[in-house]
Amino acid sequence: MASFDPFTVARALSAGLVACVSMLVYVIIKGYRARMRFYRLRQQGMPMPPWNPVFGHLLALPPVMRTLPEDTQQPDLFETLCRAHETGDTDSIIYLDMWPFAEPMMVICSPVLAVQACQEYD
Repeated sequence: MASFDPFTVARALSAGLVACVSMLVYVIIKGYRARMRFYRLRQQGMPMPPWNPVFGHLLALPPVMRTLPEDTQQPDLFETLCRAHETGDTDSIIYLDMWPFAEPMMVICSPVLAVQACQEYD
């Protein structure tokens, strides 16, 4: 029969707890940095849909998804979101915060801005 060593079990549990807490702190710091980037962009007046400090722009997607067919591709969703939140004083461009599911995005729906982003300043 194997001997039971309580110190070995305690060390293993301590190591597991330290790993879990470290992972949680890492995710919180990454999330804070991601959200602060968009908070600063929002303060500068950059065009974006309604933004939530906890969920970013993830809450802006379901209302737009309900208006589209079920088999719609992702670019159609982002274009519809861009068109829904465009203002008359700016071209069709929005910034999206989809962390942790995607990196920050700049969605361009204007042909003039798309040419400028892809050809002039590439």
